[in-house]
Amino acid sequence: MSTTTIGRTGKEKNRDTALTLNRLGSLTRELCRYDEALDYHQRALNIQKTSSSSAKPSTAETCVLMAMVRAKMCDYKLALDLYEDSLVVLRGTYCKMSRPPTLLTRTPNSNK
Repeated sequence: MSTTTIGRTGKEKNRDTALTLNRLGSLTRELCRYDEALDYHQRALNIQKTSSSSAKPSTAETCVLMAMVRAKMCDYKLALDLYEDSLVVLRGTYCKMSRPPTLLTRTPNSNK
């Protein structure tokens, strides 16, 4: 076992894993490998949704990163939805929305 993982909680490991997945997604976006980038970001989002409350800044950031990929793919409608979802997460207003945030209702394979 690596000394960097000794004494770390599962929550900390999940946070680090999600962060690394998002970094990989950002790098693959820069390489124009958009489907791969979306996969990394979706995996990060799945970790963030299961590790604790999904209404947090890291979840919103993942949503922004996914929106950036969608914009690069010229899928502006979905990019706009993802940016709006990010705002919803940051404001913590799920119950006040007339529609649920798409990031929380999307399945891993539905964003390809």
